[in-house]
Amino acid sequence: MTRNAIITALLLVVPLVANADANLRVEEQKVGGIAILRPTLKEPLFVFNAPKEGRPYVHPMQAPDGKGVLTEFSPGHHKHQTGIYVGFLKVNGRDYFHNRGADHFKRTMFNHVADSQGVRWTSTYELLDAKGAAQVVETQSWHFRDFQKTYLIDFTWKGEASTDVTLDKYDYGGLFIRMPWKNQPGAKAVNSEGQ
Repeated sequence: MTRNAIITALLLVVPLVANADANLRVEEQKVGGIAILRPTLKEPLFVFNAPKEGRPYVHPMQAPDGKGVLTEFSPGHHKHQTGIYVGFLKVNGRDYFHNRGADHFKRTMFNHVADSQGVRWTSTYELLDAKGAAQVVETQSWHFRDFQKTYLIDFTWKGEASTDVTLDKYDYGGLFIRMPWKNQPGAKAVNSEGQ
């Protein structure tokens, strides 16, 4: 590739990156966390809830075009399911999937920054044992990029044991997404590949 071709390629990429996230606004939530807003939408595009005493979660998360909420919060038949969250079962006998309250989770840190490269935030929580002591320290790091017709979410989860920890085998747990769903004939979910 010639030097001129490389410079031309770089100039084509830079405007796309520079325009991403240019209009996003971030509002802090009263209970902890942030709401990410796009000026063309009435409601937040994405909300990360970081309660001081309780499990962190994402809800609501709108479709990139702003036409529909993709997450569901605590439906009557599964009250423990809160949009997008991380919850493990049987961690030294404790259930962090079905239990989301102060007797299981304690926030120790939350921070965020918004700039031309998107919105980044980190939350740190203690996963508490039955006596209220931390047995695992969970850190979630997020990076949200908005491209108007699409958005990109990068998520990293890290768990650090504060004591000897055993995770027993279970049929579900970990990163979980609760989407709106109704039991009706012909209902189905289709991904971007048509599957």
